[in-house]
Amino acid sequence: MTKTYKGFEALKRMMDGWIQKEKEPYNKYTFEDGVVKAKNLVTDRYIDVNININLFFNNTFVDYVEPLVAGDTVKTTIMAGTLYGEVEAVFEEYGTTCFRFKGNHTPYNVDNAVRIEKSELDLLKREATFKEAGRQLDEFQCGDIVQFTIRGCVYEARVMQQGKGDRKMVTFSNVYAGGVPAKDITPVKFVTYVEATHPDYVKVDPVAPCTAPMMPGMAAQFNSPLSYVQREEQL
Repeated sequence: MTKTYKGFEALKRMMDGWIQKEKEPYNKYTFEDGVVKAKNLVTDRYIDVNININLFFNNTFVDYVEPLVAGDTVKTTIMAGTLYGEVEAVFEEYGTTCFRFKGNHTPYNVDNAVRIEKSELDLLKREATFKEAGRQLDEFQCGDIVQFTIRGCVYEARVMQQGKGDRKMVTFSNVYAGGVPAKDITPVKFVTYVEATHPDYVKVDPVAPCTAPMMPGMAAQFNSPLSYVQREEQL
């Protein structure tokens, strides 16, 4: 639920930032240099107007939030869960201001968007990368191809082994001789190993009987004792 302010609470809130009327807002208000100042929401320019103190006692106010723009990192909660991503576009649809994520064409209401730090999104995306490969976060295995930067130089190397300490230091079989903390490494290609299994029992499907018709004379040849003896003598 959106926090609202009225009266002295609204005046106090303006000391920390901008507020706007909850209903039909046209301006935003804040304290600057000891006086209440206002900016037009459309032009974002200061307006020269006498502000009656009763304005803040007769109306309810909410925090002013900068409009979403492409590139903002946000989260939004829907019935299926919470989505995190970067805003690709903001647009009007059926009278509602909506946005969509990069890689997702579904429109979402901007009123349900909550800004998050880019670092939070980057961590969630990294976790998803490892999870998709069946790995824990920052888990590397021998043979993985990775990238990392040391003193401005970008290296691409093959993982040799990974330590179990707090930093999960990773060493490599080529290119770079030192160790690098796992959190500073970007996976390029995961190597997947399949464990050998030893089943308790084996099921073998029966061979289907031959149903092809015999050539003339074949039945007599294989059913005749004489032909069997003759073949045995020949052996």
